[in-house]
Amino acid sequence: MHALDSARLDSIRRPAIMYSDGVGDTLLSLPTLRALSRLLRGRAVFIGSQCSLKIINAEGIAAELVVRSRDPRETARLLKACDLLLSVDPGEPPDYAGEIINVLRPALSVGWPANHKISLAQNNQVHFADEVFQAASFFDRSLRVESFAEPPRLGVRELDFAISVAQQWKGYRCCVVHCETSAVKMWPIGFFRRLLDVVLSRFRDMIVLVVGTGSHYLDDIPHGNRVISCEGLTLSKSMALVGCADAFIGVDSSMLHVADMFLVPAIGLFGPTDPARWGCRFTQHEHIRAHGGALNMLSVEEVAARVFTFLGKIGFANKYTNLA
Repeated sequence: MHALDSARLDSIRRPAIMYSDGVGDTLLSLPTLRALSRLLRGRAVFIGSQCSLKIINAEGIAAELVVRSRDPRETARLLKACDLLLSVDPGEPPDYAGEIINVLRPALSVGWPANHKISLAQNNQVHFADEVFQAASFFDRSLRVESFAEPPRLGVRELDFAISVAQQWKGYRCCVVHCETSAVKMWPIGFFRRLLDVVLSRFRDMIVLVVGTGSHYLDDIPHGNRVISCEGLTLSKSMALVGCADAFIGVDSSMLHVADMFLVPAIGLFGPTDPARWGCRFTQHEHIRAHGGALNMLSVEEVAARVFTFLGKIGFANKYTNLA
């Protein structure tokens, strides 16, 4: 335990934790948030977006949830009080946390912006999950991010749904595909169609489940009878399908992080973002990055070759059966 703060933790009555609350960033932050909750003995109030708070709520690590407002003064009003403010986000705008500090006057604040009483060191050369974990290891240097990297918790209903889907395809290997994210990080949909057709023609014991919010018609290919659209499901049901998969192929998005935490072997396609920082951290993986950062310059042939090699390594080639 850090000598400066070990004596204070037990006396903290209302600690508050802010974090980077996009779905993907929340998943990458989960090991840190779990560790902090344990250190604070479950007393922490979590501040985040409505969507991310559903993930936190399922974890059972929060004493209270506060929906974050765009206006930091409104967030402070909803929070009411705190004696420790933890800003678990290296990219937190300093004026946001600063306003909350000015309103609530916590005895201690820890985070990356310089206006915290204790500032953590920026290091964007390491994986985001490791940089964020500094907020936990600051209090206890013996903690390791891997010890808190279990899969996100899901409800019985979501798990039963995923199991029921899997049971319909006994004898087949299941690959979940997620092709949507922000425009600059997307691989062209036409490329995805061609890739899936090539992969399905090679691995005839494979089915593909497509998750996401929109409809991308990836079954519009010759082998499309083994492509099942699961698009439009809730986030938690999509996560459950990823968790039950044998492999995952996708872009830099939240579902790649879900695969990572469920230890599903994953292939991630990257353009402008750095896979060393935003890719898989815990599972077997293959990161394929477009030369120059433009994903439309990443050819189907290059990706297919890397996919074949990776799937062979994890046992797909050895389990080939001529089912279809």
